[in-house]
Amino acid sequence: MQDTFGPTIVSGDGDSVGTPIKFTPCDRATRIAAEYRYICDRFGVEDIHWERQIHFTRPGFISDWGMKLADGTTRNVYFDSSVSLDFE
Repeated sequence: MQDTFGPTIVSGDGDSVGTPIKFTPCDRATRIAAEYRYICDRFGVEDIHWERQIHFTRPGFISDWGMKLADGTTRNVYFDSSVSLDFE
């Protein structure tokens, strides 16, 4: 997701805790909105294509989005939440 409406992806694919998606530095609200946009861009519309199961911050500043996809499989996407530490 690279657009003019928020932070851009610096690294990571989000497929594991070891490779979280890292955005350019931004405040917490902007980062969470970018995480949500990324998930919608990749998986579709919430409550149609995927259902949120849990969203929390793991130790080590990893934002974990757990979801159930429309086909019944579960999926987690991981983001580096440390990018917003300087804004708090």
